[in-house]
Amino acid sequence: MSIADHGVLAAQYAFRKCRRYTSPEAGAQVRILPWTETCALHLRETALNCRFAFNMALMDAEVVVADPLRLPSGRLVAAEPPGLFPAGEVARWAFAETVAPGEYPVEVLRERGWVIAARVIVCPGPVHEWRPAKVAGQPDWEHCFFPVDGATGAFGSVEVFEALTDPEAREDLIADFSFGFGEPYITYADEDTGLNLIGFALGGDGKFETWVGYAAAGDAARFLTDYGDLRGRDR
Repeated sequence: MSIADHGVLAAQYAFRKCRRYTSPEAGAQVRILPWTETCALHLRETALNCRFAFNMALMDAEVVVADPLRLPSGRLVAAEPPGLFPAGEVARWAFAETVAPGEYPVEVLRERGWVIAARVIVCPGPVHEWRPAKVAGQPDWEHCFFPVDGATGAFGSVEVFEALTDPEAREDLIADFSFGFGEPYITYADEDTGLNLIGFALGGDGKFETWVGYAAAGDAARFLTDYGDLRGRDR
């Protein structure tokens, strides 16, 4: 029996009831789905296509539906917020794969209270193939990792990271993230521009890689950052 078959069987017999997480500070509700509810989907996206090893311990993980991410120009950046990029040069660190401008769902996978993966869903259909995300001009053989030394990762647009080159904007983000510590995710929003950034508190520092999942037609369907060494769980 294949890895995917095992996952499908596990999903069929798993407890599927949804519950909600309520922030005691903000009173906001966050939709949380058991990992098993989307087990078959995630298996295809991580174990089968991306060759991530499926570990049965992930049955205890949960999927948190975060706020949608705004991408005004369709260019995505994964980095530790606020980024500290040189002003006017953020686009150099954007992924070469672009999508149509708009808002896109973001989901966070947590295990024992820590974020182990996060993804931007460009389209809901199945993923046919996964490839490492690249920045413009990066050779095919080279993998793209971003460093984290403050135990925080994020998805954001080129535009929001460019706005965060301003010292006052960085102070606002740091304040938002300080108040949101311990939440499943943290949303920073720029009231003047409408730009936003979705951040995640991680279990530690390191270098993390993002993967692009492609639909059968060749269009980008997902961006997934692996914060929990999902590929090496069974090695």
